[in-house]
Amino acid sequence: MRDRTRRRLPKVTVHDGDMRGFDLGRRFDAVTCLFTVIAYAGTVEEMRAAVRSMAAHLVPGGVLVVEPWWFPEQFIEGYVGGDLVRTDGLTIARVSHSTRHGRATHLKVRWVVGDATGIHDFTLTEIMSLFTREEYMAAFTDAGCSVDYQEGWLTGRGLFMGTQLG
Repeated sequence: MRDRTRRRLPKVTVHDGDMRGFDLGRRFDAVTCLFTVIAYAGTVEEMRAAVRSMAAHLVPGGVLVVEPWWFPEQFIEGYVGGDLVRTDGLTIARVSHSTRHGRATHLKVRWVVGDATGIHDFTLTEIMSLFTREEYMAAFTDAGCSVDYQEGWLTGRGLFMGTQLG
């Protein structure tokens, strides 16, 4: 993905790193972690390390926004989701099926892509952690941020928003 980004946006700086322990050497007014990326942290400790790393990049008064994956009590065993997109001679269908394995979602996703050259398909299994609201709140607090949880938002999963106190 980094290589694709560099090709598509050659004037944008792209850093290699891991959200659990990166240091860009500077601070920002805002840091975001959207599209439930935080759920790829495999354990509570890894999620806390990621929040700590993000918060460390904030100026005092800076804002950290994190979009969580589902909370454990919201998870729906066997949930099936789907999307279809048609654009510029390309049709993409995505169907997913979710199962729970302990504190993790195993999200099996099948993609079917059709264009003038034919139909192609592939399947991926994403493993995403189910952290509690309290675990997220504690991670923000321990990273030196105030924290508020906003219900809903675009996906229905809500947003955690923190302000760097230090």
